[in-house]
Amino acid sequence: MHRIHDTCNIRERGWSSVRVVRVSSHREKRSQKRGPSGSPGRAVPATLTGDRSIRDWIGLSRTFGCTATVITEGRARRAALREWILVVGREGAVAVHHEPGMIGGMARGSLTGRLLVATPTLRDPNFERTVVLLVAHEPAGALGVVLNRATEVPVSEVLGDWGSLAGSPPVVFEGGPVQPEAAICLARTRPGSEPNGFSQVSGPIGTVDLSRDPESLRGSVEGVRVFAGYAGWDGGQLESEISDGSWFVFDALPGDPLFPQPDDLWALVLRRQGGLTAAVAHFPADPMLN
Repeated sequence: MHRIHDTCNIRERGWSSVRVVRVSSHREKRSQKRGPSGSPGRAVPATLTGDRSIRDWIGLSRTFGCTATVITEGRARRAALREWILVVGREGAVAVHHEPGMIGGMARGSLTGRLLVATPTLRDPNFERTVVLLVAHEPAGALGVVLNRATEVPVSEVLGDWGSLAGSPPVVFEGGPVQPEAAICLARTRPGSEPNGFSQVSGPIGTVDLSRDPESLRGSVEGVRVFAGYAGWDGGQLESEISDGSWFVFDALPGDPLFPQPDDLWALVLRRQGGLTAAVAHFPADPMLN
C-alpha cells in the first residue's frame, strides 16, 4: 500500500533525467479487468526501463498509457533516493511520491468525510476531474458522491419543497454511476443544531432523510444538495485505486459539498493545498493539446 505524498512539475523541480525501474500500462490493466472477452491490452516493452531523459518519456506517452516507478536523478541526486510514480503528458510531466503503509498522506483507516480528487491520469469518464466526498468508508467498501457535476434539473422539479432548501445552484447533481435512480441528500447544519433525520459524515456535513418534511429542517440547516446516484467501491478497491495513483486524498472543508461554482471545485481544491501540489490544477484536460 502506498500514499500520495507530494506532487510536482518535473521541470520546476529541475530534474534532467529519471531511472525507470518498473513500468505498467493503465490500458493493459483495464483490458485485464475486462477478462477474456475484452480486447487485449498493449504491452509495455521491457526496454522502456533504464536511464531515460524526461523528453524521452514525454514522447513515449503518446504511444503508451503508462505510469513508471522511477528513482530520481539530475539535481535531485543530492537527496535520498525516493520512489515516484511518473505521469507523462505530451509536453509536461507530473510526479507523485509514494511511501509504504499510508493512504493519501494519512495512516490506513477510515477516510469517511475526506475528499477524493481525481489525478490527471484518471481518464474514466465517470470520474475524470471529479471531486468525491466519501460518505462512508469501511473494510467492506466505500461510498461517495461526486460534488462537481451539476445537471440542469431543478431540485424543486423532482422533490418539490426540498428545492427551497437547495444551495446554489439549486439543481440535482450527478452523484455517481451507481443507481442513478436513487437520491442521496447532503446537508450542512447550522452551529449548535442537531436536526432529526440527520446522519453526520464529518463536522456540520451529513446526510438527511428525504422522506421527512423539509420544513422541519428549515431552521437547522444552511442548505442541502441532492445527488442522483453515487460512487461505490468494493472492499480494497478504493485503496488499490489510490495506490495506483488515480486519486489524491485531501481533507474536506465545510463549504465543499455546497460549493456554488462546482465546475471550479477540482482546481480549487488542488490549488489550496499550496506548494507543488497546486501546479496539478493547471494540468491540461487533454495532454495532447498541452
